Order: sequence, then structure tokens, then C-alpha cells
Amino acid sequence: VNHVSNIYLNFKKQVTIYPSDNIVQIYPNLDMEFNGMTTNGKLGFFGDNQLFNYNEYRVEFTEIDSFRYLLETPLEPEDSLKTIRSCKTVFQDFTGVLEIDKPHNKSGKKKSKQYPILKSEAHSRVYYDQVRGGLYPKSDFYFDLDAFTLKSTLKLKTEKLEFSGHLFSQSILPKIEETLVLNGKDELGFERKAQTYPLYGDDDFSGALTLSNSGLTGSGKLQKEALLMSSDSIDFYPEYLYAQVNQAQTQVTNERIPQLNAKNLDLHWFESDNWLELTNKDSKFNINSNTKLDGGIEYH
Repeated sequence: VNHVSNIYLNFKKQVTIYPSDNIVQIYPNLDMEFNGMTTNGKLGFFGDNQLFNYNEYRVEFTEIDSFRYLLETPLEPEDSLKTIRSCKTVFQDFTGVLEIDKPHNKSGKKKSKQYPILKSEAHSRVYYDQVRGGLYPKSDFYFDLDAFTLKSTLKLKTEKLEFSGHLFSQSILPKIEETLVLNGKDELGFERKAQTYPLYGDDDFSGALTLSNSGLTGSGKLQKEALLMSSDSIDFYPEYLYAQVNQAQTQVTNERIPQLNAKNLDLHWFESDNWLELTNKDSKFNINSNTKLDGGIEYH
């Protein structure tokens, strides 16, 4: 069928489809297949090959492009007026079903408070490949969400939703089990208390971590071999790390390693090439207690 702008699958349950090309394939059993968008209250599903299964009375999604939802919060703490805006974090590679109602209750004569029900049937992902021109490639850095179920979707307080899963960051850090929650920027992320992790396989990071739409950041202590550094601002990437270093010093274990002490530095760590550069800002490097250096130091 051509020239279809939208179809209300169930007006009361607020389930509507919007074919992107205004075309819907309708089969003899009343199943419908289409590309485009399905909405249900605050929820939106975007992608190709979506299927309305009439007998099961549900919409089926197979690795569609994305699942998104809206947030609704009062303008003021005790205000009845509410503001509607999008959650800025998008779930991709989504596979699941939206059960509109019980299959034998298509007319809605019987009340079914738990419907509609959204069930994800496989792991979906949050990608960060748009950050800083692609420093987080999809294949190397993503949050893998566990399968989840959301009941009574029209009554959901979406600002309180939580999604468990694991952060995969290639060689930056080991796999991290965490839960995504809404932050103050209308994004899903997490804040993790200080722990110690292997960094890029052979080095170490000890500190706190934050994941947001801007990527993975942290604060704490970095160690590469004999070099120790502390920072309140660290940006982690699969092949690169940037930090504003408060203090850097070496642990001297033999004469081959100079004694280094410096404060207020920029750190550029090129993991893919196995070297880093420290550049001073307003105070000089102190080397072996008798040498001052103004500029930068490379550490291999």
C-alpha cells in the first residue's frame, strides 16, 4: 500500500507506525512490514524491516537502527507543568518486541495494566563513535546492554530507568560491569568509585571513572613503568590518552632512570606507538635535583 503517512495500531495504547517511504506491505493474515518509525508513548523505534504481527498483536524489531525515548520532568519541583525532551543516549542494534496487548484482547475490552510491554531479546549497544571525530571506533569501544523488559510503557517514569550491562573498551581497561543511569545532561552513563585497573594491558590506573556521551573520563593516578602521575582530568581513548597532570615523578630503581619531579603538566600518551610526552606549563621540570628543564619530555 502506497501513500501511507501513519497507521494507529492501537489508539488507546498509543502505538503508531510511520513508514519512512509511505509504503506498507500488508499480508493476507493482516501482518504489516515497513521501514520507518514506531512510537509508543515516550518510546520510539527507528529502522528497516519492522513487522506488525497481527496474531501475536505485537511489533517485532530485528537489529533496527535505534531505540530512543523521551524524558518528562516538572519545570519546578512542585510544578504541575512538565517539560518534554529527548534522552540524548541512543540504543543501537536493537532487537526485541513491543507487545501491544494480549493477543485475544485486541479490542481492549479487558483492562490489561501491564501492557504495552517492551522486551529486548538480545544485547543492544551504545556507541561513542561520534566523539571527537571518531576516537572511539564502534568495534573497539561500546556499552553492551543486557536484555531488559519494560512493562506498562505508558506509565514509565523514563527519567528513572536504569540499564545494566558491560563497558568494552578494547585495551584501555578490562571489561567493566556497570549500570547506565540518567545524568544531569540528559544522557545515560555511570560514575564509578576509585579502583585500580590495568591500563593498556601493561600499565596501571587507580582512580574514579565516568562514562557519558562524551566518552570515558577519570581522575586519579597513572603509572607507566617507573613514571607516576596524578591527575584530576583524564580522557581515555583506545589508542590515546590526554590528561592535565598535577604532579609527575619517577620511582628511581637504578642509575638508568633519572629522578624526575614536575607539576602542572599536559600529558599526551600515544598508546599505539608506546610513548608519551609531558609538557610543562608554568613550572620547570626538576631532574636529578640539580637540573631544570623548560619544555617537554618524551618517555618511551
